Amino acid sequence: IGSALASLAHFVSHRFLAGRGAGGVNSNQEFFVFLRHVAAFTRVLHTTIMVQLQAMEAMDVADGGNVKKKKALLAKGSLLYDLLLLVAQIAAIALGAVVIFSFVFGIMRVTDPSMEPRFQDGDLVLFYRLDKDYSSQDVVVYENNGFLTSGRVVAKGGDTVNIDSRGLLVNGSYQQEQGITDETTQVADGVTFPLTVPQDAVFLLGDNRDEAVDSRIVGCVPRDQTLGTVIGLFRRRGF
Repeated sequence: IGSALASLAHFVSHRFLAGRGAGGVNSNQEFFVFLRHVAAFTRVLHTTIMVQLQAMEAMDVADGGNVKKKKALLAKGSLLYDLLLLVAQIAAIALGAVVIFSFVFGIMRVTDPSMEPRFQDGDLVLFYRLDKDYSSQDVVVYENNGFLTSGRVVAKGGDTVNIDSRGLLVNGSYQQEQGITDETTQVADGVTFPLTVPQDAVFLLGDNRDEAVDSRIVGCVPRDQTLGTVIGLFRRRGF
């Protein structure tokens, strides 16, 4: 059991949290690896339980099936009872975690500089999946070419966006963005301005305007390609 738990801990710390590429924890391959580790842990518990059941069968042969002894093996506080209870608790926790992080929340590991300095390489971003009615300045997790990244909402469906020598305009008004130190400029071979954001889409910019891959390059992002709104940040640098 200890070996199986160590295997699971290794997976969570080095694969689930670290992730691979910008996709982070959304990789199906990583999920299948997790299932294999859970299966290994389950096999260890199954073997231990079978040993206890074989002991019960041995009682049947030895003394004609002493009911009291068999009840003692299954009684509260016995090894077999504790193992069965542990299996049930692990199953409930695993099912709850899968449901919560598949349908309610999500975690992304930051691997690109788009949202620096607020998000740093290695940080874990917690996002909420159920509300996609985004407001201006919300930070959104979205999928770009199979990878997860993040950007800040600067315009929504129906808004007109332009970038000129003086900066960012939304619906004809220059935007005063708090905390943005880089100049907002157009990108060579990027989208053509001015543009109108389609309905059910958002225009996203990274806080690190000099290095961000955002809507200036990939265009407006449909809501169905967004995963949710960032609600928390866990800094992992130095760990």
